[in-house]
Amino acid sequence: MAPIRRSKQIGAPWIDGAWRWPAPLNARELPGVRFYPVSFTPAAGQKFGGEECHGVFLLVTDRDRLRPVRVGLEIAAALVKSYGAQFTLEQSNSVDRLESDGRKDSRRRRTGADCRIVAGG
Repeated sequence: MAPIRRSKQIGAPWIDGAWRWPAPLNARELPGVRFYPVSFTPAAGQKFGGEECHGVFLLVTDRDRLRPVRVGLEIAAALVKSYGAQFTLEQSNSVDRLESDGRKDSRRRRTGADCRIVAGG
């Protein structure tokens, strides 16, 4: 199994007010992780390189309880809910990373079923 980093930050230039975004994620009380606001500028050559991004800093608090796929789906659901016009699953490579067998279920991706399931919809 690949090691899990104890911290990671994610964000985008179109996320306004990073300070607001962690609250709904923390309210989900996901085991093993906490979210904090962050602003950063990715290096040239990276996605959004040279642009100021706002987002969340993920801190792994309990590696044994952490469920990375659920965390990824919760983040995607929060992005779709708050920034649906700017964020789609097709734009990110998140779905490819989450699908363990490498197959793409285009119907699920097209309907956004993963995000609705996680968000309770």
